[in-house]
Amino acid sequence: GRGKAVSRFLDEVAAELELAQRRYSPFASAHEGESVLREEFEELVAWVRVKPERRDPAKMRRECIQIAAMAARFAAEVCDTGLANER
Repeated sequence: GRGKAVSRFLDEVAAELELAQRRYSPFASAHEGESVLREEFEELVAWVRVKPERRDPAKMRRECIQIAAMAARFAAEVCDTGLANER
């Protein structure tokens, strides 16, 4: 059911977050975090704007995973560290 689908999605988000944290340095600023998050969101928007018959649901889902992972990074690396109040 939907509960299992959401649970699987969140597991994939956690794996994506872990990979990103290993691969990249923490966000240096709120602006950098916002830029990365916006880039992922814009990639989803690009798929949504494609004609419906040409959309790739798997790739759209992948963008959703990346958006959620980058939002988690932003919360942890910017909001929870005091970085949000720096210039």
